[in-house]
Amino acid sequence: MPLPSIGGGTFARAGGPCIKLFLHGHANRPFFHIVITSKFAPLGTHPVEQLGTYDPMPNTENQKLLSLNIERTRYWMGQGATFSNTAAQLLGKAGFLPIHPETYMKAWRNRYKVADDEEAKKAAEATAESGPSQPPSSSSP
Repeated sequence: MPLPSIGGGTFARAGGPCIKLFLHGHANRPFFHIVITSKFAPLGTHPVEQLGTYDPMPNTENQKLLSLNIERTRYWMGQGATFSNTAAQLLGKAGFLPIHPETYMKAWRNRYKVADDEEAKKAAEATAESGPSQPPSSSSP
């Protein structure tokens, strides 16, 4: 029997509340619940409260869906809740939090990778246009 969206868990150890993504779904079809739980809670423990959901698989209109109870999230932020890195990145992209620094780093890495791939492609085209290269002749006595 599933727990209600509010209540059902407690903070077992010191460390305070933390807003995390809790994985649900099946193989090749992930689905996440955004929950409030203890920072050091082991996997499989019941969350204190579910704050929203996130579906990372694009739908027919190429949208990734995020639903979030903003009032409850602000309440828990006021209670001193911290965010996991993935939750902070997701909520930063959604505009609820400032953009996470790792989001900027990932964007720069992607830009450099695209630029390197384009340079390699141009170099390959230039060598192909210059004509077939002659293989080194092997002279045996």
